[in-house]
Amino acid sequence: MQQQHLFRLNILCLSLMTALPVYAENVQAGQAQEKQLDTIQVKAKKQKTRRDNEVTGLGKLVKTADTLSKEQVLDIRDLTRYDPGIAVVEQGRGASSGYSIRGMDKNRVSLTVDGLAQIQSYTAQAALGGTRTAGSSGAINEIEYENVKAVEISKGSNSVEQGSGALAGSVAFQTKTADDVIGEGRQWGIQSKTAYSGKNRGLTQSIALAGRIGGAEALLIHTGRRAGEIRAHEAAGRGVQSFNRLVPVEDTNQYANFIVEEECESRNYETCKANPKKDVVGKDERQTVSTRDYTGPNRFLADPLSYESRSWLFRPGFRFENKRHYIGGILERTQQTFDTRDMTVPAFLTKAVFDENKNRRVLCPATANTRATTNTADCLPTAKTVRWWARNTVRACFTTRRTPKAATVWNMSIPMPIKTLGRIMPASLTTGRASVWTIIFSRRTVLPMVQTNIAARVPTSRFPITNPTA
Repeated sequence: MQQQHLFRLNILCLSLMTALPVYAENVQAGQAQEKQLDTIQVKAKKQKTRRDNEVTGLGKLVKTADTLSKEQVLDIRDLTRYDPGIAVVEQGRGASSGYSIRGMDKNRVSLTVDGLAQIQSYTAQAALGGTRTAGSSGAINEIEYENVKAVEISKGSNSVEQGSGALAGSVAFQTKTADDVIGEGRQWGIQSKTAYSGKNRGLTQSIALAGRIGGAEALLIHTGRRAGEIRAHEAAGRGVQSFNRLVPVEDTNQYANFIVEEECESRNYETCKANPKKDVVGKDERQTVSTRDYTGPNRFLADPLSYESRSWLFRPGFRFENKRHYIGGILERTQQTFDTRDMTVPAFLTKAVFDENKNRRVLCPATANTRATTNTADCLPTAKTVRWWARNTVRACFTTRRTPKAATVWNMSIPMPIKTLGRIMPASLTTGRASVWTIIFSRRTVLPMVQTNIAARVPTSRFPITNPTA
């Protein structure tokens, strides 16, 4: 039994030994078929995503140039159109007060361009001697979005990354470089963009030129914009609105039959006759005009606006041979011009405005060429000057705002709060004698909207007044 067991083991060993050479032959044949492949290198540009530099844990929005193009971003309002939790604060008169993140705005939202903080808001002065304020803050300097290649919006406190002033969040812009215009394997490139917006009849034209010679490169972008106010539905302009206009009428004072000493030269009061005095009082007259012509606090159409913008961006640079060092600079000049009229200020005389002015005891300026008044409350006579009002002129104030030629300088923004007899409206300056100058250095230059007020003289003969007395 033991020999038979050994014989079976020998047969098993022999069968295994005969299979080993066959296995070795197959391994050698597989090794002969292997080939040495070449090394493949893959290169790609790094693009920011939501997770890059994420420190708040509350979410971050990163919009590249492709995203801005797909969303048709033309101004500050289009940038946040599809994003919840962030909005644009409308300042009025075509301007804005910047971004609002989760209900907080102004200086609580950090605004940077290429890492440099931007001017955000300035405080407008109130009217001198008046009770109504001119607003708490004005507009901000807006960046030209055709010069931007990426926008990074952080929601929530972000002072760790953006520094002081990012209590509500931050908005960081990055300007374009020559690589964004020059194609792969080329030495120069040209990009042109033309856009039209029907909501405000806005036309945008932008052209970018870029070139590279050796390590030197440069980028030049010019952008021009023209637009108007945001239009309401055409049916809104077909209606009418009514108002009570104050008109002067004569009122004979029955108790004024007395002799005035200055009117009796002979000082003989027996020969001098009494001269009944006539007074001028206000009477409400109901008038109806179209919604486009109506001026007053109940106006629901947008104020007429003409907007124009010009922007230049020049970005030269030099890249060294090792491509690890780069030196360059950015020179940008942006000028925005607003021409508008505040139609919420009534261009007619009302009893409410007259009574308010009567209580305030604000006298009209002596000359008709003054440009210091802002609305009817500042140019109406008081009760003491009612007869002067009837005898000389009735001033109907028409408020306009017009920006003169921009005296801007490179990399400097010069808001000019100017003290005059009138009001300094938000996002506007009142022309007149300058007494205060505030110079704020910035990377961009935006000329604020300048307010010009015109006081028109209306002859007394147009009103039913006879024999106006002194």
